[in-house]
Amino acid sequence: MKGIRDPKLWPIAEKVEAGERLTFAEGLILYQTQDLPGLMRLANRVRERKHGHKTYFVHSIRVSQTNICYVGCTFCAFQRKFGEEGAWDWEVEEVVAWVRERYQPGLTEIHMTAGHHPKRPFSYYLDLVRALKASFPGVQVKAWTAAEIHHFSKIARLPYREVLQALKEAGLDAMPGGGAEIFAERVRKEIARAKVSAEGWLEIHRTAHELGIPTNATMLYGHIETLEERLDHMDRLRKLQDETGGFMSFIPLAFQPDGNL
Repeated sequence: MKGIRDPKLWPIAEKVEAGERLTFAEGLILYQTQDLPGLMRLANRVRERKHGHKTYFVHSIRVSQTNICYVGCTFCAFQRKFGEEGAWDWEVEEVVAWVRERYQPGLTEIHMTAGHHPKRPFSYYLDLVRALKASFPGVQVKAWTAAEIHHFSKIARLPYREVLQALKEAGLDAMPGGGAEIFAERVRKEIARAKVSAEGWLEIHRTAHELGIPTNATMLYGHIETLEERLDHMDRLRKLQDETGGFMSFIPLAFQPDGNL
């Protein structure tokens, strides 16, 4: 492939051209190379093979029904406690009204994530999905990360499968990919100790896929993780995609140290 200057990328380019799977070690080379234009050529080659010159997007509106959260992730500026300045906690009708005020023709998706509210019952979330589907027919509801599904499982005392099945029956169409952060236990202990484990996150997405609920996948990078831990994260996602094929997209999220709302 022309335009690749780093000799370490040449054998990888041959595998890309042949459509062969890259190894963990080759992934590390991609992270370490200084040949950014060459890396971009490789990525674009794969993109064109999959999608040609088409670009896909959704017309989405993002809403959070509350920012009250007990988890206390060390990287999060979103969370608030009860009574704290800037906290909000909306009833179902308030969420629907907020979306209606911002609704525009062509809206395809309502994307909803929020804090881990310690007092809301699981029935609240089922009612919220039903209300959104009834108020905006034809609009996809993509709601709640695996971290929140784990929270629902605890408050409802139900296994993941029953929680997800109930949400699907209420009208849930898809799930966002947040809460993954970095799967490495060393990192999770430092930045998200009280959040769902890596194994729990993967199991929730596996179960969602088995139930016909497509999901996104994410990775929060640029904080205390190593390159190897990033690759371990991506490899676990790749293996689950091999198993289920249920991920719609992979979204890398750059850590924002200031104002990460």
